[in-house]
Amino acid sequence: MSSASIVNEVPEIPEDVLYIVFTHCFRTYRHPLQPARQWARLRSVNHTWKIAADRVIHLFELWTWLFSHCEKEYIDTTRFLLQHPSVEPGCDYNLAIRSCVIRGLDNTLSILLDDKRADPTSCGLEMDEAARLGHIRIVQSLLKDRRCIGPQCLVAAAGAGHASIVSMLLRDKRFSQHDEALRTACELGDPRIVNLILQDGVADPDFTHAKTFSPRKGERPKGYTPLMYAVTSGSTEVMNILMRDPRVHLSGHELLLASELGHCNVARLLLKDTRIDPTFLNSLALVVAAKKNHADVVKLLLEDGRADPSANASECVSVASDSNMTSSHVKTVSRNMRRKK
Repeated sequence: MSSASIVNEVPEIPEDVLYIVFTHCFRTYRHPLQPARQWARLRSVNHTWKIAADRVIHLFELWTWLFSHCEKEYIDTTRFLLQHPSVEPGCDYNLAIRSCVIRGLDNTLSILLDDKRADPTSCGLEMDEAARLGHIRIVQSLLKDRRCIGPQCLVAAAGAGHASIVSMLLRDKRFSQHDEALRTACELGDPRIVNLILQDGVADPDFTHAKTFSPRKGERPKGYTPLMYAVTSGSTEVMNILMRDPRVHLSGHELLLASELGHCNVARLLLKDTRIDPTFLNSLALVVAAKKNHADVVKLLLEDGRADPSANASECVSVASDSNMTSSHVKTVSRNMRRKK
């Protein structure tokens, strides 16, 4: 494309774009002219950036710096650069598309994706990033092409707490990872997203994750369920949602985990459920709470009355003593132990 045709057919590039590009180029290539002098020279040519770009730098360099530094949308400039054979939507490792995703430039992204040379199948990671950042219009643009699927898109949106994007992705049946998204939402204690995923009906609220919990040395490890992740987050609201679901089974490990972490409100909620047995594994929850010096949980379990201190008599007292619990709590454990006898 000749300089004359460029001048006649293409609109001007914005001055702020020109300035940042040429300043970088002169500093990088050690041009004898100072950036300020060259900038003044460019402005004296009626902002005819087409000739300047043709003479001083390659358009590919202009493309790279346009998408590396500009926070605004330069739609006409993008259209012009796409006409040049040295640039294409996916060049420089999808730089333009990645930049649009990170900066939320949805109009420019639409122009890039409309180009016949664009390959939406290579934009999966970009979709994951858009979901994580909460750029809903970017996600919508990427979803328009049925070939574009983000492998962790649903999990990324759930992990960042973007309920509107989670809702949009759940309606699109191309996405999986529902169980992992539910686990992430439970771990973060986000009731909105937990509700959305459960209402969709695909996720299993009782699935077992690879992470394991072993309350006592030698015990068979128990895989974490979404409810156990909710226990770790301390979110009683998420726990209520899960415990109302008939597909969720309580094993007793939930109370052990709450006792270990010292989540008194969580333990109180669990004790109200008839499916929870405080005597599970010889009232181990009481020992665990004492060992971790969670006096409020110890008191709660003793007030409940079902936990049996005598089942682990010596361990209860010695742990309470070794954990620097107050003498009153040690006496409480001992007194309840004698009552059980």
